[in-house]
Formats: sequence, structure tokens, C-alpha cells
Amino acid sequence: MKKDIENYTGKLLADPAEEQPAPPIRSAAGTGSGTAPKETKSRRMQLLVKPSTAERLEAAAAEEGLSMNELVNRLMEEYLQGR
Repeated sequence: MKKDIENYTGKLLADPAEEQPAPPIRSAAGTGSGTAPKETKSRRMQLLVKPSTAERLEAAAAEEGLSMNELVNRLMEEYLQGR
């Protein structure tokens, strides 16, 4: 799991010019425009992490000019898309 997170973090922190756009998401019925509708609401979650993990996330977010929330959301999306 640690290697997976490091791999996803490495991909996230890679040069944006090298990034490829995400493939379109098909609707459940297999019809529609091929893209998922933009979500307009958020759902709160509380996570407990080791202090060292929190510090590393804070540093990575600062390096990328992102909030920790945005960084964690991107990491989770990348992880779930790869499943």
C-alpha cells in the first residue's frame, strides 16, 4: 500500500505537461455524453493519519500550490480510477 501511495504521489507531482487527460467516464446505461457530470456538493470525512504522513502531505501540497484537501482528493481519485 505504501508503494501504491508513493507511486500515485509521484504521478501527481510529475510535470503537468506530461499528464494525459483522464478517459471519459461512461454513464451507467452506456449512453450520454461520455463524461461524468461535475459534482457541486462535497461530503465531509474525518481521517486519522500519522503525524509524519500529515507533514509530508502538507509539504507536497505546498510544493504544488494546492490545498491539502485538493491534493488528497486528487490522490484518492487517481487511486480509485486505477482499480
